[in-house]
Amino acid sequence: MSSNIFGSLIWIIFIFLSLFTHMIIKSLSGDVDFIITLFSRFAYSLPILFILFYIARKSLLFQINNWKNIALRSFFGFVTMIMVFSSLQLVPIGLTTALAQSSAIYVTLLSPFVLGEKIGLIRWTALIHNLITSIVITFSIIIFGTKIFGKTGNYGIEILITPNNILYTLISLGIIGSFVQYLMAQSYKYAEATILVTLRYLAIPVATVFGYLMWNEIPSYNQIIGGLVVIGSCLLITY
Repeated sequence: MSSNIFGSLIWIIFIFLSLFTHMIIKSLSGDVDFIITLFSRFAYSLPILFILFYIARKSLLFQINNWKNIALRSFFGFVTMIMVFSSLQLVPIGLTTALAQSSAIYVTLLSPFVLGEKIGLIRWTALIHNLITSIVITFSIIIFGTKIFGKTGNYGIEILITPNNILYTLISLGIIGSFVQYLMAQSYKYAEATILVTLRYLAIPVATVFGYLMWNEIPSYNQIIGGLVVIGSCLLITY
């Protein structure tokens, strides 16, 4: 099996696991305060990420050569997660997925002004990113509570010490999320980026199907046209 095929298989698994986490987040809307869902996604992913990255880096696990980039990565990653998770509570999952794939357009527009050179993927910053975000969310909960942003639910912070199916779902969200980040990094290790960029658009029709089956979300004519425009634009950029 060639490295491109192997990397592509990893990427496809990453796509499905990523969509699965989005489905969990959407299904928890109304049951759990949004901040608790956000906390669980990051905090419960840390144990497995620690294990995976320790195997990969051993004593160099926390060696960081550029704290500035780590800080920026954590900040923008944190804001991105909040926006994506919030949108899942408000709009169909297929629409959220289509909009998320438009990032290639903005990268292309901004890269001449922001990037002075072509930068390779930083594969092992996910653990620091999750750790910092978990700490930020923890302090936010302590200071402001769990109802400061997003939809509120039947449970707040008490769900974290209440053994029931919702707590187990939150833990599963974090565990699956850890593999999502790990598989994404591993796929770039084996396959060419142009191949993976093309495969990423599988997420749009798959998310649309799941949205219809689980929440009876039927995409409008405008959403279909918009999704096709996003996919076509990004594929043209890749080409």
